[in-house]
Amino acid sequence: MPATPLTACGGDPVGRWDGDTQRREGYSLTLFPPAGSGTCPAEIVSASEAICTLELVAGGSGQLDCSGQVTEMKVASACIESLGSHCTDLRSVSCAAPVCGACRCTEGVEAFSEPVLWSTTETQFTLQVGSGAPLVLDYCVNGNALELGTAAGGIRWLFTRP
Repeated sequence: MPATPLTACGGDPVGRWDGDTQRREGYSLTLFPPAGSGTCPAEIVSASEAICTLELVAGGSGQLDCSGQVTEMKVASACIESLGSHCTDLRSVSCAAPVCGACRCTEGVEAFSEPVLWSTTETQFTLQVGSGAPLVLDYCVNGNALELGTAAGGIRWLFTRP
């Protein structure tokens, strides 16, 4: 199913937001050296729900707290091989040898609590979690909903006010 593009509208994101991590459109698996370098589309087979709370404080600080999550996905083995790797060589996820041209992979994310830095420009939201690289996303605050994502439909997160 193709991802629905996010219509960025901006708005005031200050406050507490609870995350809906089950909304996954346009999910992909990103490979990093030495396992290859690039991105392959992935089909979500199943996913446990992670409960996330994003607290955004005026002035650009905040906190992101998330419970753990396990995601099972299918990725075309031809895509992984075109990036110079094989299903069983990946480190960021655990994948079985390909069956019918698809690798079946499991990605686990442990629970975490990290400080965040954030800023906005009209319709762009920059989020830095812990010491990670800043992520620039489109965003829209519409009533009690905060949507973060990319216009192209890659990353997509929906948060609501408790």
